Amino acid sequence: MTDAQLIDEVLAGNQQQFTILVNRYIPLVRSVCMSQVYSPSIQDDLAQDAFFESYRKLRSLRDRSRFGPWLATITRNKCRSWLRGQKRYAQTLDEIQVEAPAQQSDSFSEITRRELCEWVRDTIAHLPGKTRDAMLLCYVEGLSIREAAFFLGESENAVKQRLHYGRKSVSDKLWNDLNVGESLRKDEQNICGLIVAILPLD
Repeated sequence: MTDAQLIDEVLAGNQQQFTILVNRYIPLVRSVCMSQVYSPSIQDDLAQDAFFESYRKLRSLRDRSRFGPWLATITRNKCRSWLRGQKRYAQTLDEIQVEAPAQQSDSFSEITRRELCEWVRDTIAHLPGKTRDAMLLCYVEGLSIREAAFFLGESENAVKQRLHYGRKSVSDKLWNDLNVGESLRKDEQNICGLIVAILPLD
């Protein structure tokens, strides 16, 4: 069933159909939360809040085929509201288990895990919204380009371009900020492995 059909069912009283929407869009909501907040427990709370608010406001959605982008906006607003409410935003990376990428080069081995975690997370967080979401959906949630395109409401070519731009932005900043050797600039696979290893997977 399409999103619009499911929403019609929910509004007609078949509330169980909303579960299908939750299962369909949980990867998108998770990726948005991870891009804004580091704590897995807070991510879970914000994801639940986003789905709850979307359920309450479901009747206000005029174009029901746009449920995904609408839900993503609600989720971003939830995250931003939570961040604004924090007097002091300080997350400890010790609570998040991170495995270092296999076969790191000597240049990467000189960088502490904590510094690398903080740097990658900050870099991803400052990418343009949909580029950031595309990278999280594909590299963290493991979705295909087609699935990511569906969640983001874009064409597959647009998602591919966002991924290319995101990878290039991260790699360029890595070389500049961490003084990684020029010989690694063409090793894009190394960069993707680095991103996947550093970002929270739970």
